[in-house]
Amino acid sequence: DVECRSKEGFTALHEACRSGFEVGVDLLLEAKADLHTISDFRTSCLHICLQYGHENLVAKLAKLGADVHQQDNDGQTPAENAKDSDLSMKALGTYKPMVILDSLREFILKLLDRIQKESGMALHDPEAALVHPRFIRLFSFPEFMQFVDRHRYKDKRLGAIKKAELEDKEWSVKFLGDYYNAQAVLHGSCTSNALAQRFVTKVMKGAFDEEEEEKVAAEKEKAKGK
Repeated sequence: DVECRSKEGFTALHEACRSGFEVGVDLLLEAKADLHTISDFRTSCLHICLQYGHENLVAKLAKLGADVHQQDNDGQTPAENAKDSDLSMKALGTYKPMVILDSLREFILKLLDRIQKESGMALHDPEAALVHPRFIRLFSFPEFMQFVDRHRYKDKRLGAIKKAELEDKEWSVKFLGDYYNAQAVLHGSCTSNALAQRFVTKVMKGAFDEEEEEKVAAEKEKAKGK
């Protein structure tokens, strides 16, 4: 029985992926092992391949249709687990979308910084930013592409971003549709598109939460010194 499970719910396919046994993976899949099987911890075979650095199997399973957005019990997906490794992202097929998302996050934060320098007003509240006239005007696809072009020499990864692809709505939906709300950010307006608003809110809250955590940590270190 190729679907026989251990006490933790792992199958033979999980174990073949854990050991990097590519021939075994092929044989199990030929025997109709479930590509989408998950353990009791909701761990998929992609999770395991990424954990043990078996990029050849990551690429194989991803091409066969394994779910890169399957959440485990900790809420982590293969796409998120791969984001710190260019090699893993390329094997998973998420490299270009993740580069675009990172650029979009940086673009939003740069817009906020630009507005603060111009007006002297810091925008830390997403609701305030989304109705700010200057933010609304600058939050656009042409401005994003200008940002990318200015930063290509600093970040070689930005060579992956092609304007022609991002202008093609079908390409954006195909490659960005499952990655938060990136296609809405690229093709929608923050004044009328709820998905774009949620993306901006997520980026801002994440950035300023990190900033606050750093301040608290610095204050604790300062207190220890005293």
